Amino acid sequence: MKQLQKIKKLQQEIKIHKKEIKTNTQELDKIEYDKKRIQKIFTAKTHKQATRRFNTIYNQRTQVNTHIQHFLEKNKTRN
Repeated sequence: MKQLQKIKKLQQEIKIHKKEIKTNTQELDKIEYDKKRIQKIFTAKTHKQATRRFNTIYNQRTQVNTHIQHFLEKNKTRN
């Protein structure tokens, strides 16, 4: 019985670690993608192209942040 309990605990820990690894790899992929996009800004041939690329990244960031803030305010718990 004790061994079964230990095995179950270890299986639960493995599941938790797998979830952590998955989230960490997703975050790393996002960071790499952002690095590539930022690098494209600096390698743009014209000033207009660089500003356009910068504005798209900036607008996407602000939209994501406002969406998150709205979601947090909507689901705020009462004190």
